[in-house]
Amino acid sequence: MKEPSASFIGTTRQTGLTYLKGLAESLFLISRGGVYEADLQKGDLWYFSHGTSARYSRNRQRRKCWQKNFNLEPSLFDSPPKKEKYIFRGLVPDTSKPSTPPKATPSKYGFSHRMLAQEPLTTPAGEVRIADTSNVPVSKTVSAARVIIHPHHLREMHWHPNADEWHCAYDHIPSGDVGIIPRNMAHYLENVDDEVVEMVEIFRAPRLEDFLLDQWLAQTPARMVLVHLNLQDKEEGEKFLRALHLAKVPIK
Repeated sequence: MKEPSASFIGTTRQTGLTYLKGLAESLFLISRGGVYEADLQKGDLWYFSHGTSARYSRNRQRRKCWQKNFNLEPSLFDSPPKKEKYIFRGLVPDTSKPSTPPKATPSKYGFSHRMLAQEPLTTPAGEVRIADTSNVPVSKTVSAARVIIHPHHLREMHWHPNADEWHCAYDHIPSGDVGIIPRNMAHYLENVDDEVVEMVEIFRAPRLEDFLLDQWLAQTPARMVLVHLNLQDKEEGEKFLRALHLAKVPIK
């Protein structure tokens, strides 16, 4: 958030997984009962499930409904907001104590994830952290990866069989650019700069699935690989096969 003390209140109509850069405080009211509260920082994810939206109205009949709903005098609802308040300047919360009302029932569901706290898949060329339904159980329809690519290295040639990839760089490339890779389309991302690239990959799927070309070839019968690539010279063929990795190496 660029504006200090900016506020957002409401419920969501669509499911979403949001990557945060900055500091925020979140509070969720769960339709199945309970309240979830979390303080969020850079690298954290929070998950918005399906919900409905409520709006104020200046209509006289609407004020009567509000009166009955809360069992309060109508004058309290004489000056509702003129329009829906979405993101606006508010008050800095006191982080030394919870914002949740004392009698609120804590939710048994977690809606945030400390992505930077999880162990990354690391190579000398970079690292990858994955958040999907395996470590964020509430996220049933969306998954993400945080990718760091060191200078002059690349996110290896790969493809995703279960979803399109949307990726957004928030440092360099330049920051803020968005790329879209259709499902099953092979692709790679190379850092041709002298600085580290940090990016987020997002998928409309419960799990992040990918096939790495290197790993795929390593687990394919050698004779099939050599014939298809015209590497029938014994020395060259063996050299190529030795370069393949059975384990996943996403950044090279």
